[in-house]
Amino acid sequence: MATKGKRPPRVPTQDQLILLNDWHAAERTVEVAQQTARAASQVAEAARQAASSAVRTSKAANATLEAALATADAAALTAMEAAAAVVRAESASSQRDDALTEATEDVSSARARYRDGDPQKAG
Repeated sequence: MATKGKRPPRVPTQDQLILLNDWHAAERTVEVAQQTARAASQVAEAARQAASSAVRTSKAANATLEAALATADAAALTAMEAAAAVVRAESASSQRDDALTEATEDVSSARARYRDGDPQKAG
């Protein structure tokens, strides 16, 4: 039986060392790329949330604007109704003034007739 000799320990060659170094560098590059991808994903999610918030804010602003426009329309209508009421009140006041003037004239005329001695015509 032959005895098997001990092999010398295998020493990596320069090419193997370069390949191993390149492999480790590639692993680090992959890790960095994965971290970058995770960070980009987080940024994209934050951007999506910001866009959703902007849409909600825009919708709320539109609703507020619509409410303000409706309020302005109602205020304009109320102002027109108030102006019409003022015209009616002025007309009624003028009619009242005319009626008071006529009544005053009638009273003055009746007093004058009474003073002139014609009580029948005074009433």
